[in-house]
Amino acid sequence: MPKLIFSTNASVNLAKSLARSKKFRLAKAEVTRFADQEIAIALKERVKGREAYVIGATYPPGDNLLELLILIHTLKVNGAKKVNVIIPYFGYAKADRVHPAGTTFSSKLIVQTIEAAGATKVIVVDMHGHRVPKLFKIKYQGISAVPLLIKELEKTKIKNFTIAATDKGSIKRAEKYASALGIKKIVKVSKSRPGRDRAIVTDVSGEVKNMNVILADDMVQSGGTLCKTAAALKALGARGIYCAVTHILPTGPAFEILQKDKNITKVIFINTMPHPYKKLPPKFKQLKTEKLLLKDME
Repeated sequence: MPKLIFSTNASVNLAKSLARSKKFRLAKAEVTRFADQEIAIALKERVKGREAYVIGATYPPGDNLLELLILIHTLKVNGAKKVNVIIPYFGYAKADRVHPAGTTFSSKLIVQTIEAAGATKVIVVDMHGHRVPKLFKIKYQGISAVPLLIKELEKTKIKNFTIAATDKGSIKRAEKYASALGIKKIVKVSKSRPGRDRAIVTDVSGEVKNMNVILADDMVQSGGTLCKTAAALKALGARGIYCAVTHILPTGPAFEILQKDKNITKVIFINTMPHPYKKLPPKFKQLKTEKLLLKDME
């Protein structure tokens, strides 16, 4: 019997795609607003004693997160035996510790709130903060988009290429690409961060002259840092710049900035969140999260 899957407004298309498989059935629920814009949820299915799945990305604005929490809780208080939560993009993962002193630890608050709402298990695609999964007391499953991105890169048949880590945090990710694609040594890009969401390329370690470069990263917020990295590589003689990323935030200027940047040849990403275009420009290639979820969910 197909499992019930409920969706917030942020992930309706993903829920519909999953429901086309034999594994899930799109459950009926209304996620609307009262006159004062408070979130109202009404289940149109009996869930008492049943296992339910909920899908909802938690990118800004905050209503996306709040819808997810209220939907989880609504299922729980109406008697669902299990509430499995699929979060294609987990927002607030950047703040995964108190550092420096006086700053927020938002990810811990979000984890505790999801648990308090009634989640039984959480499934996340490429969590940005590597410390966050350890904060969960309930069952956690992380799903990696790297194999799907690697498969697409293989189909692209880029010649004479190398892999570059966009910063220290993406080195392990870049090494996975390099191992799968037969590259012995990755290029490492070093950056300084003079302010929030600002970065300056300070060094590039490795050979890129006359080579195509694949930039491996998990998340793009504004696109500015990726463009600065591409410019630095081009200045060192790189040819094509290909970006392989999981998440691109639709609420900022990332898509527009990447589209306009003349140094970047191609951007391959996953549909963990909606994009702002009616028709995606040729520069972008979107891969389906559904393939990952249907294949890898335990």
